[in-house]
Amino acid sequence: MLNQLRLWIVIAGILMLPIQISVKAQTNTANETIYIYNTADCDQHSDLFLTEVNHNLAQFGYEIEQVTEEEIENFQMAGSVFSVQFDTCFEMRDGKEQILISIVAGQSDEIKQISPILFPTFDLFPAGDVNFPAGSEAGENFSVSYITGAALYAANHCQDAVPFLEDALLMIDLLEPENVFYYGKMALEFYLGNCSVVREDYITAVLYYENGLITSGPFWQIRSVYHAINLSWVYLQTDDEIKAFEIADFALKTSNYWASVTPFWISFNLKVLRIHAQLNILASRFNDALADLNRAIQFSTNPEIVRHPSKNLLLSLYDLRGQMYRALYEWDSALADFNAALELDPAYAEAYYQRGLLYASILQTGVEFYDEALADFQHYLELAPEGEHAAEAAQYITDLQSQQQSLNN
Repeated sequence: MLNQLRLWIVIAGILMLPIQISVKAQTNTANETIYIYNTADCDQHSDLFLTEVNHNLAQFGYEIEQVTEEEIENFQMAGSVFSVQFDTCFEMRDGKEQILISIVAGQSDEIKQISPILFPTFDLFPAGDVNFPAGSEAGENFSVSYITGAALYAANHCQDAVPFLEDALLMIDLLEPENVFYYGKMALEFYLGNCSVVREDYITAVLYYENGLITSGPFWQIRSVYHAINLSWVYLQTDDEIKAFEIADFALKTSNYWASVTPFWISFNLKVLRIHAQLNILASRFNDALADLNRAIQFSTNPEIVRHPSKNLLLSLYDLRGQMYRALYEWDSALADFNAALELDPAYAEAYYQRGLLYASILQTGVEFYDEALADFQHYLELAPEGEHAAEAAQYITDLQSQQQSLNN
């Protein structure tokens, strides 16, 4: 029983969010900023909507500031910021002036803090959501509601975002059907599904996510891997493992297919493999999880498949597989993965902490690794003095030093 409890404690640690996200605190003296940036090379018309959006956001203590794509990348590198990609392109269609809009909400920390499995934003199709005739009242009202809801979602205010997103979902039906790209409506349903998860309303979340599962090709192919993965997680929370993996497997097959025909999709497919592994871990399907991680690492380290692998993704794969091996008491394999991560990036703090846990676990078998465990926990604190595991690492150091001193006496 003790070993089983220890295993579940380790598995729970595997599924914790690896990095804490800092969110700026709201003050009473000034509005918090939500950054709007454009990505499309077109004649932008954002000013048509942002005055009204700012009016909506002011009641929640926020205001819009428009910045360039380069500026938002610098802001994001410096820390967590609230942001929304909002493109409003002017174009001519059949001799008529049209406005094509595209909205991608920034990654919600509310979702990230629930589970690293969940997709926090829907950014698969940034090419366009909806287009409408210039001057269309329905189109402009839809845009204002959508951007307001997306901004509040990005600022971790799902409760306040929902009414605006629901209004946009209703308004989208007032637009001409030929002007609504199917992923425009899907994006709204995705954000509403995520907000339902935040308030633990899984029944409503299922309804929103399921709209992204309509097949668009072979029977196993789904329209949105994002909806499918989040829906699979919800089904696991409600103890419906059969449905969860029916959908998760369809999502993986769809992702595998697109990766085989579209190079752009390969890196995303590796993320889906990692998430599929995490779903398997959540369901205690450890052999299946290892198979997913083995495949993802094999692909990531094969230059014929992945020419420019993401170092951060590969680090996370080694780290996750190392934790899996440690949970299954396969010490040598776990050590090899943590070492591989540190060879790839000697400053990867997470691997030092996880390897320290491995050495501490081995101590229970009677093999002395006090010096190795202490060195790894100390190295973690040097690299991440305010990191997610800082308190635990410091406590391990204190406990290990005390045990070591007792043995020496």
